[in-house]
Amino acid sequence: MTHPLDSDDRSAAGDGGWSTKVVQEPPIMRHFDFEHLRPGPLRDTSAMCHDLAFAMAETLQPGAELSAGLRKLLEAKDCFVRAALDTPTTDT
Repeated sequence: MTHPLDSDDRSAAGDGGWSTKVVQEPPIMRHFDFEHLRPGPLRDTSAMCHDLAFAMAETLQPGAELSAGLRKLLEAKDCFVRAALDTPTTDT
């Protein structure tokens, strides 16, 4: 089974070369950014959710179920990050 993100359209390139179709990223994906966080448990926890969200968005077909899953993962990420607030850090 192929996925829309993996599809190539040869006919779009006038020189016969390959051109990749651009698929718009779901707007919710911006809420999985973690680069603004300092290194530590909050950033690590948020990064894991980011990686899972992007893996799902790249693997699964766009639609209502993917949107619902990403929305619920975002809610879960918020809970995980709050739980990580209680994780001791090794800052000196």
